[in-house]
Amino acid sequence: MEKKVWAKKIGTFLLIAISIVGFPFVLEFVLYKTPVISRFTNETWFSFMASYVGAIATFVVLRITLKENQKAVEDEKRRLRRNYEIEKEISEAKDIQKVLLLDKYDFLNMNTLVIDFMKFRKDMYDIQFKIREFQFDEKGQTARDKYFMNLWFLERYYTFYFAEEKRPKENDREGWTKYANSIEEKTTEWSHNAMLKRKKIMDLYKEYVDEMKRKEFG
Repeated sequence: MEKKVWAKKIGTFLLIAISIVGFPFVLEFVLYKTPVISRFTNETWFSFMASYVGAIATFVVLRITLKENQKAVEDEKRRLRRNYEIEKEISEAKDIQKVLLLDKYDFLNMNTLVIDFMKFRKDMYDIQFKIREFQFDEKGQTARDKYFMNLWFLERYYTFYFAEEKRPKENDREGWTKYANSIEEKTTEWSHNAMLKRKKIMDLYKEYVDEMKRKEFG
């Protein structure tokens, strides 16, 4: 199929080229061989040919220039679109990272512990779907793959807790007291784990951003 398309393009190009080159000679034949004979001097004919060839050359150059400009515009559009997608991904990854490293919550403040816990629960529900949208290779060796794999592992760590969480009934005061204590214990454990994971995640993030910036400016 591709060969047929190229053959058609080449055939069209040859037809146009032959028409352009042959036109002056056909014109000369018509002017000199018809009953109404036009007498042109060599100087007049040479001037016509020079103008004709100049016009054709100008058209060809203009056509090539326009095509190159169009290609440059399309390339720039693709580059801007690619850079936009890269910057968007980096920004979204940064937001997810803040959630997973607990940067958006104050679990040490007992007055707002439950509020922050519920906010964290909601944010976790949102990002567990966002992480899968990045489409990374679980066995990949790129900085991007390694970074998102570690984010995914950390997301699973929290999600498994919420999946197994059992909340007490509405009127169970004793159950809610135990639940509040369990929140304090769990958030303390999460904060400790986030502190242990922080350096590795931050280093992977830096490598990931460097890799994506090379693609952006490459």
